[in-house]
Amino acid sequence: MSNQEQNLPVVEANGTSFVKGKSFTETDKFWIATANKVTSGAVDAVEEGAKQIITTASLLQGIYFAGVSLSDVKGIVSLDSLWSCSLILLILTPAIMWSISCVFAIRVFSPKMYKTNFDSPDLCRMRYLDMVNDKLYHLRTAQWILVLGFIPFIVDIFIYLVFLPSAPT
Repeated sequence: MSNQEQNLPVVEANGTSFVKGKSFTETDKFWIATANKVTSGAVDAVEEGAKQIITTASLLQGIYFAGVSLSDVKGIVSLDSLWSCSLILLILTPAIMWSISCVFAIRVFSPKMYKTNFDSPDLCRMRYLDMVNDKLYHLRTAQWILVLGFIPFIVDIFIYLVFLPSAPT
């Protein structure tokens, strides 16, 4: 259906036809302004989340290693059996996962080259959205790995409290 058939006014200027639409309501203006604020703050919000993950994962690793070193796991576990080696790997798994989470969170800040044409608003918008989506992917991956690191952490605590004997004194 053409613009003429829809009874939309068509304005001619310099040989180009423009469709003249209705003006925005106050609600429309509010939502456009809100969308502009959210879009312009997207990178800052993702980067702030990445900073928090880096801080949290680093703090968790410090506390976890302090707990492991104070628990005298070396006195309970030795490297002479498959069970002991598996237990050591299980004990290290949360810290490994939290380290990987930090790597993904740091990737949010890693510069990446995005080719664009500044004379094309559509291409600029697409590159900006690509950049935000790339950062968001790394942030979400970091979040999931951080959270999933608590599974082996809880298993470690359970095994330590229930199955491991006390260290010899």
